[in-house]
Amino acid sequence: MLLRISKLLFFIFFLHSFANSQEIGSVDFEDRPFQLQIKKRAFILESLQDYEAYKIALPEEKEFIYWTNHARLFPQSFRDSILIPFLELQPKLKGSYANSLLKDLVNQTPLPLLEPNTLLTEAARAHATDLARLKNGTISHKSSSGQSFSSRMKSKGIKYCYAENIAESPQNSLVALLLLYLDINVPDLGHRFNLFNPSYTQMGVGVSKRTNRQLVVVQDFACTQ
Repeated sequence: MLLRISKLLFFIFFLHSFANSQEIGSVDFEDRPFQLQIKKRAFILESLQDYEAYKIALPEEKEFIYWTNHARLFPQSFRDSILIPFLELQPKLKGSYANSLLKDLVNQTPLPLLEPNTLLTEAARAHATDLARLKNGTISHKSSSGQSFSSRMKSKGIKYCYAENIAESPQNSLVALLLLYLDINVPDLGHRFNLFNPSYTQMGVGVSKRTNRQLVVVQDFACTQ
């Protein structure tokens, strides 16, 4: 059976007192649908319902928010029930990056919930929509009007300690999240750094669809302001 191969790109930008960098990675992705064999935890869903940003989120945005928090709260469960089955389905993604993630998830201390934030959600959703409508398929932390990431954050009142991950997925937002965690061909593992950074307490997620049905996922983080 022949499988279509999609080239997926993912990007990282993080800004804090010690670093200001951008990394780009890409992987060969086999077009095999990934079916979850794990149920969501009721108390996480109940906790997320306390936040207006989650209540108004689109379905794919809610999926991304939930699984980001599941991985933070239960890193070993995420490893065993989601990452390992995903790697079995996508054997080309196995290697040093996958091995390091498997190890990191075993050693990772559980972290508190990343609170869905309305201002970050507005920023992430606006940027995802902007990127998805670009005909040339460009992915960038700079908007089509030339506005920088830091300018976009400051326009929402986020003045310091913020970060942004961007991924493009041929399937759904959970696959985008898994590829961000894997950080294949990103030497500094910047996406993973953001996702497991205890300094970040708030998150906004925006998901938009290109005309070719690829999902553009933007994830913005911030510390408590």
